[in-house]
Amino acid sequence: MGHTKSIAQGTLLTAISALGFSTLPIFGKLAYGAGANVVTVLGFRFLIAAALLWGYVLLTRRQLPDLKTGLLLLMMGGVGYTTMSMLYLSSVEHDRLSPAMAALLLYTYPAIVALLAWRFDHLRLGGRQIIAMVLALGGVGLVLVTPGAGAAFTWTGAFLALGAALVYGTYILFGSRVTVRSSPVVVTTYVCTAAAAVFLTWGAASGQLVTMAPLGWWSIGGTALFATVLAVMLFFAGVEQLGPSGASIISTLEPVGTAVLSAALFHEQLGLGQLAGGVMVLGGIIWLQAGMRR
Repeated sequence: MGHTKSIAQGTLLTAISALGFSTLPIFGKLAYGAGANVVTVLGFRFLIAAALLWGYVLLTRRQLPDLKTGLLLLMMGGVGYTTMSMLYLSSVEHDRLSPAMAALLLYTYPAIVALLAWRFDHLRLGGRQIIAMVLALGGVGLVLVTPGAGAAFTWTGAFLALGAALVYGTYILFGSRVTVRSSPVVVTTYVCTAAAAVFLTWGAASGQLVTMAPLGWWSIGGTALFATVLAVMLFFAGVEQLGPSGASIISTLEPVGTAVLSAALFHEQLGLGQLAGGVMVLGGIIWLQAGMRR
């Protein structure tokens, strides 16, 4: 009974986390409509998130990493995560791509992680994993070549989103060698701190920090609170109940949540071919994660 309750709680927490993450491109697009740009959105997103996370880390007296690990974590945030975030939110800027399609293309990163692990970590891929990755990548191809039904699409936006997935997959695989030394919350705190420093310094030096309507600031606050801090905390809570692979499978709700919000707020809907491709992508990723779990 207790085990069943634990699984139910972990599933609920992870599902809410996925819905939190799904709001990131939605809030980004709302902020752009209020006069913001990518650098401003990400700079203040990570600044607010870092402040909240540092408050949590200090209040709960989490152990901080040693100097070398701390510097490596800051480098991960300042290089890897900033690049991924820049590519991802740039994909929906200027209506290059609908939030739903951007989230779907980003979610190819588990397949990229598996491929990189096979190439660099000598991970053995069985027939199940290979079929799952072919299914996911085939779904991406179908999404890209099928006309949409009112959803924004440009090849530039698509390449930016896929570039974000590639960077994120690389970040996860090689960053795992560093993050294993610290708690996930502390890792996220350091990453957000470095990302905030990079974006705000870059924005101030280049004059890209802009003023915006109040909706822009509310949207940036949403990216920090719902799509970063709460989403991260709830995901780690879910991992404690389900394990990393189980939580990752539930997290495939993220692009679904983005698609629903995009349709409700912006009246952007994927075409039938794109929906079919999306089902292939998510089905392949779920099958891949389940196989890796075994």
